[in-house]
Amino acid sequence: MKTILSVLTSRWFLTLVGALCLAAIVWFLGPLVAVAGAFPLEDPTIRLAVVFGILLVWALAMQWSLYRHRSANDRMVKALATAGSRADKADPDADAVGQETDQLRGGLREALEQLRKARFGGGWGQRYLYQLPWYLLIGAPGAGKTTALANSGLRFPLAPEMGRAALRNFGGTRNCDWWFTDDAVLIDTAGRYVTQDSQPTIDAKVWKNFIGLLKRHRPRQPVNGILLAVSLSDLAVWSEAERKGHAEQLKLRLKELRGQVGARVPVYVLLTKADLIAGFAEFFDDLSREEREQVWGVTFPLDDGKGKDGDAPVHRFAVEFDLLTNRIARRVLDRVHAESDIQRRSLDTLFPAQIAALKPALTDLLGVIFEPNRYESSPLLRGVYLTSGTQDGQPVDRLNELVAGSFGLDRPVLPAGSGGRSFFLTRTLRDVVFAEAGLVGLDGGMERRRRLLRGGAMLAMLLVGLGLAGFWANSFTNNAALVAGVDAAAAKAAAELEPLTTAPRSLTKVDDTDFTAIVPPLNTLRAIPAGWADPPPLEMTGGLYQGGRLGRQSGTVYDRALRTALLPRVFLRLEEQLRRERGRPEYLFQALKVYLMLAGKGPLDKALVSDWMALDWLATLPGPAYETARRDLRLHLDALLAAPLSALPSDEDLVEQARVSLTRYPLAERGFAILRDRPEIQALSDWRLVDQAGPLAGRVLIRPSGKPLSDGVPGLYTYDGFHKAVLPALPKVAKALVEENWVLGQPSSGPQALASAQTLEKGILAVYLDRYARQWDEVLGDVVIVPLRGLNQAADVLNSLSGPQSPLKLWLTAMVRETTLAPGPQDKGTAAGGPAAPVAGGPLAGVAQQAQAAEKALDASGTNAAYLARLAGVSLQPAGPPPGQPINDHFQPLRTLVQGENGAPPKLDEILKLMGDLYQQIARAANSPDQNGALLAGLSGAGGDRGAVIAQLRGLTRDLPAPIDGMVATVAQSSASVSVGGARAQINKAWQSTVLPFCKAALDNRFPMVRTSPVDVTNADFARLFAPGGMIDQFFNTNLRPFVDMTVTPWAWQKVDQVDLGIAPVVLEQFERAARIRDSLFPAGATAPKVVFEITPVELDAKATQVALDVDGQMLIYQHGPPRPQVMKWPGAEGTSSLRLGFGPPLPGEPAGLSRQGPWALFRFLADGTLETTPQPDRFTFAVTVGTRKALFAIRADSVNNPFGKNLMENFRCPTAL
Repeated sequence: MKTILSVLTSRWFLTLVGALCLAAIVWFLGPLVAVAGAFPLEDPTIRLAVVFGILLVWALAMQWSLYRHRSANDRMVKALATAGSRADKADPDADAVGQETDQLRGGLREALEQLRKARFGGGWGQRYLYQLPWYLLIGAPGAGKTTALANSGLRFPLAPEMGRAALRNFGGTRNCDWWFTDDAVLIDTAGRYVTQDSQPTIDAKVWKNFIGLLKRHRPRQPVNGILLAVSLSDLAVWSEAERKGHAEQLKLRLKELRGQVGARVPVYVLLTKADLIAGFAEFFDDLSREEREQVWGVTFPLDDGKGKDGDAPVHRFAVEFDLLTNRIARRVLDRVHAESDIQRRSLDTLFPAQIAALKPALTDLLGVIFEPNRYESSPLLRGVYLTSGTQDGQPVDRLNELVAGSFGLDRPVLPAGSGGRSFFLTRTLRDVVFAEAGLVGLDGGMERRRRLLRGGAMLAMLLVGLGLAGFWANSFTNNAALVAGVDAAAAKAAAELEPLTTAPRSLTKVDDTDFTAIVPPLNTLRAIPAGWADPPPLEMTGGLYQGGRLGRQSGTVYDRALRTALLPRVFLRLEEQLRRERGRPEYLFQALKVYLMLAGKGPLDKALVSDWMALDWLATLPGPAYETARRDLRLHLDALLAAPLSALPSDEDLVEQARVSLTRYPLAERGFAILRDRPEIQALSDWRLVDQAGPLAGRVLIRPSGKPLSDGVPGLYTYDGFHKAVLPALPKVAKALVEENWVLGQPSSGPQALASAQTLEKGILAVYLDRYARQWDEVLGDVVIVPLRGLNQAADVLNSLSGPQSPLKLWLTAMVRETTLAPGPQDKGTAAGGPAAPVAGGPLAGVAQQAQAAEKALDASGTNAAYLARLAGVSLQPAGPPPGQPINDHFQPLRTLVQGENGAPPKLDEILKLMGDLYQQIARAANSPDQNGALLAGLSGAGGDRGAVIAQLRGLTRDLPAPIDGMVATVAQSSASVSVGGARAQINKAWQSTVLPFCKAALDNRFPMVRTSPVDVTNADFARLFAPGGMIDQFFNTNLRPFVDMTVTPWAWQKVDQVDLGIAPVVLEQFERAARIRDSLFPAGATAPKVVFEITPVELDAKATQVALDVDGQMLIYQHGPPRPQVMKWPGAEGTSSLRLGFGPPLPGEPAGLSRQGPWALFRFLADGTLETTPQPDRFTFAVTVGTRKALFAIRADSVNNPFGKNLMENFRCPTAL
């Protein structure tokens, strides 16, 4: 049965069936194929040749496939045999690694000649070496890998040619052994590649080289599966640490395999040496050969790696292992009954428990290897199987060992097993492992390319074959059904149109404008085979096409449907437009025009009707959803208009209402709209400010609206547009409007129409000139000079504005040119003061010339000039103003500004000159080494007379037209602001670089500026800062005095050029405080601080007999007598820089007095006591307390400007910025 199935599913058989089917089609259907009336396959000889060709192509394809597989097999075997290892001379282990790698190929060399020719598998399913699945057998040394293979019961077809040596070498694998079976190639690797404990570096590199070897020569599927061998005898005796270490090694090898192979390879865990579990041989002794070949283990459901961690196969192992244990436990009773030997009975009874005792160790081992985690994909565990290759060695009795260990007994010794039977291997490999050879993943990129190429080729062959056969069959079938198809389509369309053409409306039988309802039936009629505009289909042109006669009939049916379903709806839609759009005169006029055309009351413009309805459908059927319907309706309408139309009855009341509505809309406005949309007008180039104002325009001009300077004025509103396009087009537009008077029910020809055209032309011109003025007013009001924000930028802008390429002058000059429409280009050659020359075409273009010519002719003849002129339609009155004169008049102020008037120089030049002067002054200040001085000089009027220039600019604005006046005023104001701002910046820079560093270093955190500071300001530093002509005084007089109003208290800033300097008032307070310190401590221009005052003792505590005060050697003693004033100076003549105060007599437990040292000892003394002011600014009271005794003094300064006022020096702080 398997042989038959393999034959039926083989590639050669399936492709042969396809070739025979194609040959049968050619043989039986070929005579029916006609090409241009001929039947090329009618002759049996030709058909036989075609059939033979098909079979020949199949045979060649099969031979090519066989050759490819044989070549792939030879290339792989040759590569395995000849590829040498490349040693890295820098690696000390390179030679050893190379030798190991070469030895991996050594086992193949004696079999190469056989492998080049050999194919595996019998009968129809023979396969080459490359086609066989390859499995890698890994495990620790002594795990029983080789023994398991040797006793697996598989067939090794190359054993007779290669000898049995490889199969008998069970003592351990040095490198790897290659086992070739009918079903698979098994690679038995050395156990040291797993443990890597003897030569770790060499073994690890050789292991990676080996995997790379497989990947290089089998890139799609290096291996189809991994057989992971674990010895149960070792597992039973390992400690937990040994077991975990071994599991980690196995996990690492599997990870390395996955990383290099690039695919998720299924792993089959073979628990070998099950025979060394005590009781195994006795328990299974009764099994037959077929029973020994069965599978003893569990195959897990396929893990696709997408499930939850809890669904991983390793988590199911414990449950499945329990089921296996329970299964063998059910055999115990039968085995006990069958055994007569007591010891064997005991082993049979305990065997299930021996197996169950392995569960914890197995669970831990598998958990370490296959437990999934979120950081890496776990190996694909397919199953766990218990096997036995032979029954040699000392059995392990796990239960007795545990009991013996617990009670201190001797470990029992079981007799060694002997036997050569294998258990549970054959079907495990053949029916489970080999059966899942296709489960391994493939290299995704390579497989996709191969599938695409193979699929594309097969699809192309299939399509070509089917196309050739189907072409003629389809032509025959279609032509046979053509007549029936036409009849059916016509009947279907008639049924669909029936409810759409029977509504109760006179003549049209239609009362709705639902165009979407008629699209399907019209499409059906248009798409009738051989119908309207339908060329013969290619698939029906094989000599069988019968649509010629049917086409004419289909076209007639389609044309009748257009006239009865589409045309009435178009008519009704136009009526809806006439009712709805009364407020849109231009729209209403076009709708009425199209309506009257279809009603036969005007010349039919097919393009206009088609375009008008297409736009209406775009509005009423918007969006992509109706795109197909709109396209179909346009096609149907064009088909309708292609033939003569019969007029439909119009609604005369509706027409009259539309005409009345149109008479309310000035015809001149509609004429202007037509003029604006003419092609020659649309083709005019825009006037762009960026092109007219020169290359510097972008630096000095901006538009407050946010529009770029590149946004221009439409060419319609330019000098050239007016003279070269508008004036020539005016008579044409007026004539066209008059010719359309039939739409309004007015005459469109004759004298009345001519007069109407002349009047209409003037009206259109008036509308146009009004729009012209608005356009240029908008431009004039939307361009300003960029704000001036700094000295350098202001200098740059003013330089550009006043230079020879001034964007302001270029722009205004260009505007004047565009707004001076009269005289025109023809008139510029006329002598000054002469009449304007006419422009050809129209009553407006040549009025003067007509009058002059007529007058000269009549004067020469002497006839009745007035009579003849009236007859000729020529006026003998002086010519009126030229057509563009209203624009000239509107922009006359701008023209005067740019060009001057009555010989006077243009004021624009004066403005630019003043801007140039302002630029010179600001540039000098910006480039001056002493920028501060230059700015201050300019602001104060001492240098450059900048204030006068700004004042002149402001004065000019009164005589300038709007909005130029505001623009110039803004420049003046911005210049003043920039100058003041620059001055402030320079003043601040000078302050921060010259005064502030020393001020902060000398005063910060020092007395008397900080009352609690133990550090004094030195007198020299104090004098340097506050003395007359000192740093602060000199800075103020040099930089700030012109801008301060010192006549008020407190001082106030005063404006310069109507702009505030911008320094905060709190800063001015500090300078005012510095001036008060100067006046109080440096009288009469002193260079050092000094104070002269008179001190008088007023009151002495009763507990004191006297008080003595020594100020720099100046002594005052008071003993409750009459108070005597004492004049003192600070600092004193002795210069001791000290002050002492003492009370007498001394009291126990109390201080006798106090003393202060330093240049500010007097002020520290005053700060320690209580200094009070009096109504008189030069008189103070001072109380001092020492212990419990107190003294009161009266102080009188020698001037009202004295330093004894509260917080004079304490509140002073150096301003950090101005």
